[in-house]
Amino acid sequence: MHGWLSRCLLSLLLLPTWALAVEQIEDFNVRLELGRDGMLQVSERITVQAEGQLIKHGIYRDLPTLYRLPSGLLRHTPIESLKVTRDGQPEPLRREAFGAGERLYLGAPEQLLTPGRYSYELHYRVDPQVIQGDGVDELYWNVTGNDWQLPIAQVSVALQLPAGARLGNVLGYTGASGERGQDWRIVAQREDYLQLATSAALPAQHGFTLSVDWPAGVLVRPSSAQQWWRLLGDNLGFSLGSLLLLGLLGYYGQVWRRVGRDPRAGLIIVQFAAPPGLSPASAGWLWQRGFRGYFNPSLALAVSVTDLAITQHLTLADGPRGDGYVLTCGSAPAEPLPPLEANLLQGLFAGQSGAPSLHIGQRYLPPLAAAVAGLTAQLEGEGKAWHSLHRRQWWLGLLWAMGACLLSVSLGLQGQQWGEALAGLVFSLGLGVPAAVALVAARHEPNWLRSLALGALGLLLSCGVPVGLWMLSVAVSAPVLVLVTAYALLVLGSYWWLEAPSVLGRRLLDGLAGYREYLQLAERDTHARASGGPTMSIALYERHLPYAMALNVERAWTARFSEALRSGLIDLPEQGYQPQWYQGRSSVGAGQAFASNLCSGLTSATAIAQAAPSPSSAGSSGGATGGGSSGGGSGGGGW
Repeated sequence: MHGWLSRCLLSLLLLPTWALAVEQIEDFNVRLELGRDGMLQVSERITVQAEGQLIKHGIYRDLPTLYRLPSGLLRHTPIESLKVTRDGQPEPLRREAFGAGERLYLGAPEQLLTPGRYSYELHYRVDPQVIQGDGVDELYWNVTGNDWQLPIAQVSVALQLPAGARLGNVLGYTGASGERGQDWRIVAQREDYLQLATSAALPAQHGFTLSVDWPAGVLVRPSSAQQWWRLLGDNLGFSLGSLLLLGLLGYYGQVWRRVGRDPRAGLIIVQFAAPPGLSPASAGWLWQRGFRGYFNPSLALAVSVTDLAITQHLTLADGPRGDGYVLTCGSAPAEPLPPLEANLLQGLFAGQSGAPSLHIGQRYLPPLAAAVAGLTAQLEGEGKAWHSLHRRQWWLGLLWAMGACLLSVSLGLQGQQWGEALAGLVFSLGLGVPAAVALVAARHEPNWLRSLALGALGLLLSCGVPVGLWMLSVAVSAPVLVLVTAYALLVLGSYWWLEAPSVLGRRLLDGLAGYREYLQLAERDTHARASGGPTMSIALYERHLPYAMALNVERAWTARFSEALRSGLIDLPEQGYQPQWYQGRSSVGAGQAFASNLCSGLTSATAIAQAAPSPSSAGSSGGATGGGSSGGGSGGGGW
């Protein structure tokens, strides 16, 4: 009974001590020894009080191995010569990549620690990136790191410089990352030796950083070539990506020099007719170098229909209720049509007999859609002799750029940030490319409602591009991000840079430029700029109207015609000007808007007639919806 009472009394006496036991780092003692080669030998003795809360198997230590230089480039500082003990005995160690560094697990996962005090010792060697200034060397070292989960009761650090060094400025900072607390003191200082200690406990997420300098000449400084070689090796993604970028630039430059250089433009002289052999649709396609800008398949059909109507191969009339246009096959003169328009005329009225007609602008018409497809194919076939896009060479460059960007990003990751890099690529490229496609399609869409919808979709998708670029900036260094942007700009620029007209195409373009200038001239300027120019008449106006529509100068050409009508240069019947090839619901008169309205009306009508209805609309009735500060990015905790 007496023994039992003694044990109870002893337990009661120790109860306050147990209650006061706190899981913490009781002592963080560090010894730093800097070699003449700039390598730092680090010995950390971390004494902890474990209570089974955070510290169950041991502790972990986070050490940075990747730093971002002021230029944005990276500096790798691998950890070498690792050795770990606990209470003087070897301790298991497991290393894992963690962020921009390594996480070192000290302890065995299958072993649980009993509550008590343990002393861990960690020895390693690292390149601390000694800052080598003008006549001064500086060591800036985060002694503890600022991401510890545990409070630190006290910190002490001893620094041994190489023999011959004389300490200069000694600075220290305590607190959370970015703070500049001064809870520290100098314990001992000699010419090449320094010992510091904190004067207050550090809460969790707080740390201690020191900064010391000394006159240069003690450490061996690498040569400029060695510094550049290391910088290139530490930034392998940027280095290889830059070389590949230069290679891609050389490839595109060689392609341009060989096949993409435009022939020299000739002297532009005012011409009174289009170059021989060019139909209005062909002239528009050549002037715009394909279906781009204002010129699209619907406009190509509109100017061809206008030309066929003027030459009496068909009759053009307003719809019975003002809804679109009615095309009726006419009795044409004997002169043969160019192959382009002959095939179009045959396609428009294919399968009809008697007096064939076509009402366009109300609904989808398969014959008209087929005729537009045939017209498009013929124009693109003709265009190969006039203009080359060199898309095969461009696609090879695009594949080159994609591979180089992937290599640069994968080798330029700031740590194991594959998730951020992948998400950044998905947002920037996965949304950026569809956004660009939608915006380009909106520009070429003749129907303004569809153009508005495509434009809104493109702008909505493009909102994700800045997010993707920001995520890429987190995952890779700024120079790598600039490099990826340079690839994108080079590839996009080369898309147009490699396009080039042939010698024949250049000659035809020079002729079109002179002809287009004639169509834009005012009547009073015609004879001043080009002697012997034809006098304006109804026949002259109508003969050139389809070309003016194709070259986007129908307003200027019609204004010139209207001025001639108002000035009395052209004799008109009482009812005013009314084209024989167009039967409108009201008199045309002398208004300048006639050609523009006809052009836009025909373009919209043909766009509706050739656009196949979507499955949802066809088959359902529903819809669809200088200093420094405490910090350094390392720390640790228990596990």
